[in-house]
Parts: sequence; C-alpha cells; structure tokens
Amino acid sequence: MFEKLELILRWTFAIQIIFWGANGFLHFVKIPPSSPKITNFVDSCIEIKFIMPIVKIIEILCGLSLLFDFAVGLNLLILSPVIFVITFLQLFHSSKPWAVVLPISTPFLFLFFWHCRAVIILAAQ
Repeated sequence: MFEKLELILRWTFAIQIIFWGANGFLHFVKIPPSSPKITNFVDSCIEIKFIMPIVKIIEILCGLSLLFDFAVGLNLLILSPVIFVITFLQLFHSSKPWAVVLPISTPFLFLFFWHCRAVIILAAQ
C-alpha cells in the first residue's frame, strides 16, 4: 500500500520538479504574478545570474534521479532547502499559498519522512 503511494508521489513530485526546473531555462510557461515580496526575491535571484541557474540545475538533476529511483533519500535531502524556501515564501507572502504548497510540499514531506526516517531518528537521539 505505502509502496504504491510512495511511487505515485515520487513520480508526481519528480515530474513537477523537472518541469519547473526546465521552465527556469526554457520559459515555456509564464509564472503567474505573485506578491511584490516574492517577485522581488525571485527577481533578485535571477539578477545575480548564479543562484537561480544553480537551483534549476539541482531541480532537474534531483528530479530525474527521483524519477529513476536513484539515491532517493540523498536527492530529497539536497532538495529540502529549495522546498523550504518555496513553501515558506508562499505561506508568509502569498495571498493563495495552497496552490503551490499543496502540490509541491505535501508529496515532498511524505517522501522525505518515508525515505529519511532513519536519519531523523538518529538525529533525535
């Protein structure tokens, strides 16, 4: 039961991450307008010309690794700061955060706790 759910959530999450990572380079989907604070943050990251390309490369590579079931726990750990920033930017600065938080953060949290539970248990001791 949980294995099928894990597979569905991993593929769903991986495809989203690959899609948005590739969109950062190819711009095939226009990102809807956000709050001014989020827009300023994203524009600053783009203007620096280092942060956003690195984040997008990480999203694509980790997404592909998740899709092909390679080093899932490691890829989730690598993606955790990216998901943290996306989630909390939306929660604190967006008028409709759930449109982003639910499809991205929910599968990530399930996968993270499923694959990294040993790390979490060791850290708690």
